[in-house]
Amino acid sequence: MKDNLVLMILFAALCLPISTQAQLVKPKAAGSSRPQAADVAAKRQLAAYLTEFRDDPNNSELRYKIIQLAKTLTPAPLVPPSAKADFTRAATQFKSALSADDFRNAAVVFERVIVQAPWYADAYFNVASAYSKAGDYDLAERNLALYIAAVRDGADTSKAEKLQRDLDLQRFQQALQEFQKKPSEAGRRELVKLAQQLQPAPAIPEEAKQHFAKAKELAAGASKLEDLTEAEAEFRKALLIAPWWGEAVHDFSLVVEPVQFRLAVDRLHQIARYSSEDQQLREEIIKRVLAMPAPPPTPDDVLRAMVRAQMMIKQGNSFQTAVNEMEQAVLVAPWLADAYFNLALVQEKSEMFQPAIQNLKLCLLAAPQSPNLTTVKTKMYELEMMKEQAVASQGLQGEWKNANCPHCSTYTVKVEGNRIGILRDGTGWDLVKTGHILEGSRTIGGEALPHPRFGTDDGKYFDPCRSPNETVPVTGLISDDGKTIELTWMASQYNGIYKDTTGMFNFDPKITHCESVVFTGKEKESLKLQR
Repeated sequence: MKDNLVLMILFAALCLPISTQAQLVKPKAAGSSRPQAADVAAKRQLAAYLTEFRDDPNNSELRYKIIQLAKTLTPAPLVPPSAKADFTRAATQFKSALSADDFRNAAVVFERVIVQAPWYADAYFNVASAYSKAGDYDLAERNLALYIAAVRDGADTSKAEKLQRDLDLQRFQQALQEFQKKPSEAGRRELVKLAQQLQPAPAIPEEAKQHFAKAKELAAGASKLEDLTEAEAEFRKALLIAPWWGEAVHDFSLVVEPVQFRLAVDRLHQIARYSSEDQQLREEIIKRVLAMPAPPPTPDDVLRAMVRAQMMIKQGNSFQTAVNEMEQAVLVAPWLADAYFNLALVQEKSEMFQPAIQNLKLCLLAAPQSPNLTTVKTKMYELEMMKEQAVASQGLQGEWKNANCPHCSTYTVKVEGNRIGILRDGTGWDLVKTGHILEGSRTIGGEALPHPRFGTDDGKYFDPCRSPNETVPVTGLISDDGKTIELTWMASQYNGIYKDTTGMFNFDPKITHCESVVFTGKEKESLKLQR
């Protein structure tokens, strides 16, 4: 590269002495002064640009303006003597440079030349050459591009083309070293891109060819998964040495895809269902299947699990039992959209809202072109709302007080999905929650009916009448803040008819017995609970 260094020797134009004798000057044509006037204006504009650029040498837009304007001037603007001196010093440093830092220091001096003469094409080329030697490829390419912009039309640019090829090769070699230290798909793709820019294309090392040949041999004779795994290992060795090798990449994908797919499916048996790893792995498997020319055949175990689950539901078994059976279907064939959808429907019945939502998401991923997408999405949104309501309902669990009797015994609220039970002293309310609205029933009765003399005191000499048991509809409302519950219902009203009897002897006290119970109508009753 040192041979490509350009040292320009510019000479100031010699001015002819002006004669003291009068001379006849031929009149110029009327329009002949216009090009000269335009040239003067351009030089003034260039001078203004240069003044501004020296205050702001990092102004790329201004730099390009100067380069383009200078190319319109003939002859080209002269390089200042101080810039020539810096150019000579930089060239000397370049020739004697032994390390990356030496080349970098030479580049810095060349850049001082450019600040003084930003149109000077050869200075840009030498900066690019110095940075290339220093291993600063981005700076080298930036200055090489500026050289191409500054060089005059018709100039020989073969040295720039050679430097560009050298830079491409150096970038490729650097990327290859980084890839071999830490392989990644992104690194491989970058190497493929860099290899495509090289002319001629990089040669395939002999060691890579040997691993490739062995991999092909193993793959051709494979009779079981372990054989393919060995072939995969040989392909990986070849591609670590020559990651841009298109033929090896293609053949590797044919071998490694079945191996990785099978290993991914097997991995599902080892991780917790509905964990983030489980969900991520299922998504990966589905994407692999979508990329295949045709999906894998559906295993018989899938049909078996689906039929068993349906029979369990018909026979009245718990939905959870059917869920467990259907989980087997999506374990052996985790790419089947229908299996995920049917599993979600049964999970909904078991109020397993979050797992059902996850399965519907997998269903959507597995069947992106299905005509039933809207149906699946609608069901998923419904389940999301049910989940929100269930979470809100869980906050209702615990002990509540009667707002009208704070010192009375408390009420216990229990929640199972959207069902809410309220219990106190053996009586209770069985309710279903929909949003903030409660609907259900309450079984009442067995309450002592008052006696005219004894009230409801169930004493030694008092056998009270009791209201009959009945189940009545109940409606209720939960406050927006979830701190109060109000319930109302219509309760039947009764009167007790009592009859007094005497004991065996006259001195025995009279005993009151219930003779009958009379229905008198219905009245609205209510209960207000608070935290």
